[in-house]
Amino acid sequence: MSTTADNDLKELKELIKAQNNQLANLQKDMSDLRVSVGKIEATVQNQQLFVQKIPELIDTVIKMEATVENQQPFVQKIPELTDKIGKIEAIVENQQPFVQKIPELTDKMGKIEATVQNQQPLLQKIPDLAEKVGELKNWRQIVIIAVTALISSFVTWAIRGGNIKF
Repeated sequence: MSTTADNDLKELKELIKAQNNQLANLQKDMSDLRVSVGKIEATVQNQQLFVQKIPELIDTVIKMEATVENQQPFVQKIPELTDKIGKIEAIVENQQPFVQKIPELTDKMGKIEATVQNQQPLLQKIPDLAEKVGELKNWRQIVIIAVTALISSFVTWAIRGGNIKF
């Protein structure tokens, strides 16, 4: 054979080897791509769960927006409520002297309670004294009747002439 044919055959062998190497690389790349496609499919399946929840999340966002809109009147009242809180704080500050007097008043109240406790036996005697006063009222009525009888008899005696007849 000629050298040209040998050279051509060598070139063909090298070309075939290069093609085989390329084919092996392509097969390896295909294998890697299959693994990557498998991973992508798994990721897509995981993402599918999230995609399915999107309408539910949209409804939740719409409800939250409605809630925020419903809260708007309350948000608008915040300055008014802040003013009222300031007024209440001012009132509390004005009440502070009275709050400071509470211990003093508590002490005085304790003294009054002690005095009432000391006078308790005297207070228990009031019903007995009232009964005695009631009895005295009866004696008073008897004395008034007796004095009235004496005066009327004296007046009658004086009208008849004032003579004592025995």
